[in-house]
Order: sequence, then C-alpha cells, then structure tokens
Amino acid sequence: MSRPDDAKLPPIPPNGYRAAVLNRKRTMTSAALAQADTSTRSTPLGIVLAVLAITTLAIQDVLTKVLVHEVAIAQMLAVRFLVFSLFALLFAAFNGGIIEAARTERPLLHVARSAILIVDMVLFCWGLRLLGLAEFHAIYATAPLIATLLAGPLLGEEVGWRRRLAVAAGLAGALVIIRPGFGVFGVGAIIALTTALCWAGYNLMTRVTSRTDSLATSTLYVALTGAAMLTPFGIIEWQPLEGRNALFVAAVSMTGILGHMLFIKALEHAPASVLQPFNYLLLVWAAIFGFAIFAEIPDALTILGALIIVASGLYVAWRERVRSVKRPVRARKRR
Repeated sequence: MSRPDDAKLPPIPPNGYRAAVLNRKRTMTSAALAQADTSTRSTPLGIVLAVLAITTLAIQDVLTKVLVHEVAIAQMLAVRFLVFSLFALLFAAFNGGIIEAARTERPLLHVARSAILIVDMVLFCWGLRLLGLAEFHAIYATAPLIATLLAGPLLGEEVGWRRRLAVAAGLAGALVIIRPGFGVFGVGAIIALTTALCWAGYNLMTRVTSRTDSLATSTLYVALTGAAMLTPFGIIEWQPLEGRNALFVAAVSMTGILGHMLFIKALEHAPASVLQPFNYLLLVWAAIFGFAIFAEIPDALTILGALIIVASGLYVAWRERVRSVKRPVRARKRR
C-alpha cells in the first residue's frame, strides 16, 4: 500500500481533547476531534470513508504495478513526494500554521521514521515487479502482526499470550505462502516480508511521535523528508513522461493524497480500533484487481496462508479493542 500517509489509523492520544487544549503546540488531530465533538461523529460514515480510502489505495497499487515496469521507481516516487509535499504544506497551513507544524522536540525521530517509510515504498514497488498483487499483499498483511510483536520489547507495551499466539499463527500463515526451501516466490517473498517489517517499524515510531506531535507535524516531516531524499535520485533517472505513463504518474500522486484525506475524515467519525480491520479489504481488492487486470490467480496455499494472516490480524485487532475498553473501566474502579 503505497503510502506516504500518517492517516494509517494513528493511535488516539491518551489525554484526548484536554491535552490538545492545554498544549498549544499540538493542533487538534482528527482523533482528538473525534473525542471532542461526539455529536458530529457517525461510525457508519467513518467506515464508509475508510472503505473508500482502502479502495483508492488499491487503485493506486494497480497503477503502481503498471508503472514499475515502465518508469524508474526513483522518478515515480520523487514525483509523488513532491506532489505530496504541496498537500502537506497546505494541510499544515490550515491546521495551526506551517511554522508551528515544523516545531517538534523529536526532529531526528521524525526524519528516521520518514526514511523507513521511503525504504518501505521503494521495496514495495520493487516487490510489485516480482510478485502478483494478491501474493505480495498476502505477505505484506503481516505488518500489523509484526508491529504487535515488537511493541512489547521496543515500546514497553503489554502484549498478552493470546495476541502472541495470534501473531505466531499469522507468521505461520506467511510461511505457508512463502514456502521456504520450495523456491515458490524466492526474492519477491523476501522483499515483501522486509517491506512488512519496515511498515511495522514505521507504525511503531508513529505511535511514539503521535504522543507529542500533531498529525500536521508528522505529515509535513514525511512529505519533505521524502522529497529531499528521493528528488536527487529521481533527477538522475529522469526520463520524459508521455502519454499513459504521464497520466498514471499523476493519478498515483493524486490517489495517494485522496486516500490520505479520506482516512483523516474517517478518523473524525470512527475510532481507529473500529477502522483497523477494514485494512484487510486491501487484500480482497488486490485479489480482484490482480485477477481482472493482470490475470493473476493465487494458488491454494497462497489463499490458505492469506486467510490465516487475516484471521490472526482480525483477532489481534479485536483483542486490542477489548483491552482499550477495559483499561478506562479499571482506572475508574481504582478511584
């Protein structure tokens, strides 16, 4: 899922609206807004917007798969980040101001986080050259499971035995798809798994930055860091874009922004824990588009592995939602 976007279901700040008001540095993020004005929230509308965002990103992946065979990856991503930078600047301007958004106590962490996302996106494009949409996304869907597994040792978050077992099952599903030693997907599968690891790391770092910085700050750093890192390589590999390729590069850039905006609006109406399971809809779209456009037919073991991964991911999301509900209840009981 090609994505320079922080709208990928960021965690709700623990102090919610009160923290946003007391600290002028943090502009009101979509999550805080959702807590602040419950009268305007609509969970069904949030789900619809999330589904539209996922569908938009699925279309973006189709365009990307076509382009990676015809346009240099660095050139395509450089254009995407330059366009995304314009969006990030406008988003920051309308959410507290660009200067305010650029202020952070953790600039190096933001840059490192952005660099990991860039590596993720380069590997994502490379992986789409080697694998079909469904095969790639089936392995890539392990990213939330990897993030859950690493949240304990890296962030000190408590991960219970149930979620650990679910993560183990999901990773076993990935092995069913990869089938190491059988030479089924080879390098492509390794790239897909590495991409999932990068995306998990990016999301863990996002959890840290979201504790002190606004969505505008995170988006601005991702966009500008990406543009600064990729533009020189894009210039080196630049080839004139004509006809369909020019149209597709423009469409990929715009679908990225559209998907980002739809996710932001979705989070204004529904909590991240509700929307998280709908991310697996991307795997469904990948299978549909892969078959309809590229005549890709996943084999039985790939389908089995994908089902195991999705089931594990949905269970982990459900357990995290249960824990998020129990946590404030326990806190009230202590009082």
